[in-house]
Formats: sequence, structure tokens, C-alpha cells
Amino acid sequence: MKKIIFTLALVIGCNFLMKAQINSDGSLLLKSNKDAIATFQTLDDKWLYTSWKNKAGVRKAYMGLNANLSNFILGLENGANKFTVKGGTITVQSKSDGIATFQTLDDKWLYTNWKDKAGVRKAYMGFSANLKNFIVGLENGANKFTIPNGNVGIGTLNPGAWKLAVNGKIRAKEVQVETGWADFVFDADYALPTLQEVEKHIKEKGHLKDIPSAEEVAENGIFLGEINAKLLQKIEELTLYIIEQNKRITALEAERKN
Repeated sequence: MKKIIFTLALVIGCNFLMKAQINSDGSLLLKSNKDAIATFQTLDDKWLYTSWKNKAGVRKAYMGLNANLSNFILGLENGANKFTVKGGTITVQSKSDGIATFQTLDDKWLYTNWKDKAGVRKAYMGFSANLKNFIVGLENGANKFTIPNGNVGIGTLNPGAWKLAVNGKIRAKEVQVETGWADFVFDADYALPTLQEVEKHIKEKGHLKDIPSAEEVAENGIFLGEINAKLLQKIEELTLYIIEQNKRITALEAERKN
């Protein structure tokens, strides 16, 4: 069968071209060199929408504005129950804070799904059945959350330069900190402070050398890796003092026996 095409071309001046093409299958193709390829206008300021009907003329979906022209609706009916976007992306722009809103009609689970090509759900995000617990869930082989860039704030809207800023308490079974360590204290050339020097620093500063004061901690907090390394340094120095004291005690005991 030959393809029959009816073409209507409208040319205004040199800047505007509109072409309407009806194919042999009844489909309509509109071409325009302007942004608004097609415009729909109501003459009574009531419902304004386009309809999609099946072979029997039953409306399955419609898209447009409601009776007072204030609410744009994508509606499904008469057995149609799923919106599907195949290929491409969806961009939503809004001057309002709530760019996209999801609302449950039965106050049960409320979430969005991510599925693979086979339709298997790999992840979901939303509320539990009682709408109290917001969940980001992985399943069916998906096992890793990744935030490639940016900073995350929990309990704060301003994480600053921190990759993770938490305004509150953190509970964990294990925390691994990658940092330097303090075994240099046992190097042969390490200048171990004398106890007299340690005592002098305590009297003058009110805290151990290389350890932040209570005021500094209150103002700046502490870095776990750094403070643990410094505390280990003091433990190792204390160990050397004890070893030296033990040597002196042993020598005194031997001298007394003689």
C-alpha cells in the first residue's frame, strides 16, 4: 500500500513556518520553527484538555487543566492505571519549594521505586506503613549507597566543609579512623621530656604538653584520630618513665643487699 501524505504548509513572512502532516495511518505530525509547536485555547474558560481514547471511543487518559484552569492534570481512567516514560528524561521546574509532591490516598506505604531493565526492584525510597519512618532501601543485589560529591548534614542545614556533619549523638559498633600513630616515642633519638619538665608545663599550662586544654576542646572539639595518637604518645612516654623508675628501684635494692 502506498503511503499517502497530506501536507498543509503555512508560511508567514520569512520567519515562521508551520507544517501539518496527516499520514496514511491517521497520525498527525506538526512541525514548526517556533517554540510553541501547538497551542490549545479554551473559548469558555472551562475544562481545557486533550483526550486519549481506545478503538471503542472510551477515554483512557486525558491531560490538561481543570474547570477553573488552575490545576494541570494527567488523568488515567477506565482501566488505565500506569504512567510509563520510555527513554529520555523528565525535568520539573518550579518557583515553589515543593517541586514534586507525593501523597498517599490510604495512609499506607508511600514510596518510589527504582527497577532494572527486567522490572526487578533494586531500590526504593519513602515512608513505612505507619508513615513515621523514612527509608532508603536496597535489595535484589543492590548493596551500596554512594554520594559522589557534596556534603551531608544530619540535624543541620549547613554541613559546611565537612563531608558528614551530624548535630546530635552517633551510635556505632565500630569506627575506623585512618591516622598517624605515636610509636616514634620508642625511637632511639626521641627526646623524652624529663619529669621536671612535665611538672613545670602542668603548673604553667594546666594540662599535658601536646594535649589540648579543656577550653580548646570546648571551642573546637577534637579529632578522634589525632587525639588518640596523642594519648598513645603520653602512654608510651609514661611507659618509658615506669621502665626507668623500675631500673632505679632494682639498682637500689641490689645496692642495699650488698
